[in-house]
Amino acid sequence: MYGSISLIGLGSLGSFLARTLVDASRHLRELILIDYDIVSEDNLERSLYDINDIGKLKIDALFDKIRNYKPSLSVQKLATRLISGSPLPICDLHIDCRDFHYNSIENVPMIRTYISSGKLVVDCRDNIKHQRNIEGSYSTVVLKHHLLYASTIIANLIDTGNIKKLIDKKLVQIFELDYLEKKIEDKLNRVENMPDVIYDSEFDSQKLLNLLEYSQPIISSNKNSPITVYVGGRSRPTVKETIPPNRLCDFSDLISCLSPLTQLRFSSNYYIVIFSPITPHGPIIELIPDDGSA
Repeated sequence: MYGSISLIGLGSLGSFLARTLVDASRHLRELILIDYDIVSEDNLERSLYDINDIGKLKIDALFDKIRNYKPSLSVQKLATRLISGSPLPICDLHIDCRDFHYNSIENVPMIRTYISSGKLVVDCRDNIKHQRNIEGSYSTVVLKHHLLYASTIIANLIDTGNIKKLIDKKLVQIFELDYLEKKIEDKLNRVENMPDVIYDSEFDSQKLLNLLEYSQPIISSNKNSPITVYVGGRSRPTVKETIPPNRLCDFSDLISCLSPLTQLRFSSNYYIVIFSPITPHGPIIELIPDDGSA
């Protein structure tokens, strides 16, 4: 794992990533902060810096914040502007968060991370050559919660070891930063387009907490395919049943198929419905007991 990491470029993404690595990494022993720039008022909108940091070197301002948060961590500072060919400090992994395109260095464990068009790009290729050095800028609005989400993704890749797999294969990975917003918007649109339903049983309507939002996709999928139902999740199901093709004509059919499976005596009488229309085993429904645990 990566016990020693250098961060090159401590602006928007770099400052958030520094804090997230310190907060979330299980293996981090040393963090090297590399930047030549000072904090300006323009930096405050999209970074960890505050008004008291204006005029300070970014490495100094961020150093103080990390020291106050985790004094036991070894933090080094390097106030320099790295360019192609510049020597790098020795560490397990270099993360380039600058808004500049510089040639990458061959055989050096380095990734380049940046945000473009609402997407986080994690570039793990090496020996990349650019015709000229380009200063970047955000083409879409990037807010602090986008930066926090992006830094959490990167920290997770590092902490789980998946970043090494991407580096070994020299891959570029892209993540949608507005995934959650799109997911919620899609769900709201589906709910708005659902027909009104009269339940035969108040018990059934309350027991399957979010069945209504999936009802139409489930019924449509069943026209051509059987649907496997797992009670308790597919990894360790308590009950596994199959709904035959063309069994579901309407919502009442769906209730009549699922309701008997929920009569088991769990610690909770409520279930969260998860529908996956495309899996190696065909469409599946998972009924996850809502036991209220945090």
